[in-house]
Amino acid sequence: MMKAPVNILLVILLIVPTISLAVDREEIRAKLREHLKDVKACYDASLSLNPELNGKIVIDWKVDDTGTVTKISVNSPKTTLKDTGVQSCVLEKLKAIVFPPAPKGGDVTISYPFIFSKN
Repeated sequence: MMKAPVNILLVILLIVPTISLAVDREEIRAKLREHLKDVKACYDASLSLNPELNGKIVIDWKVDDTGTVTKISVNSPKTTLKDTGVQSCVLEKLKAIVFPPAPKGGDVTISYPFIFSKN
């Protein structure tokens, strides 16, 4: 018996992310949209093992004046999707992105929610 295809919906909230210092929030959103398929792949891989998997992962990270992610972590109190495989994968994908740089000599702190749901 053939299974019906499952549509997966990954929503990146278009609310204003929490960002310290002066960096264009739209540039951050645009950079995240460029890499959405990579983040979605993290969820898809675990969804095959747990079809009921859904929830929010809030990631906090710092970007230096070259655009490099220098520190990154899951904000556990704000995260509802507790699958460590998805969390680790998303962290790795975000670490590889070169973001808009912080002002020279500084860094920028970003907090961003990712909502995962199959629909």
